[in-house]
Amino acid sequence: MEVYTHSTSHSAPSAETIRDEIAYFESRLAEMGLAGDCAYEHALSRVYTSLIDEKRLQIAAL
Repeated sequence: MEVYTHSTSHSAPSAETIRDEIAYFESRLAEMGLAGDCAYEHALSRVYTSLIDEKRLQIAAL
């Protein structure tokens, strides 16, 4: 059994990685439409839109 006694450092994602994440969220939005057909899709749409905005801010900060 391995026991970790300290955290590992994580490097910041690259602009390319962030762009890939944005593309993924945009493709999911396109698949279900911007508003979706049900409450679950409406909620996902809001979350994806928020994440896209957040990722764009991350790129701007690089």
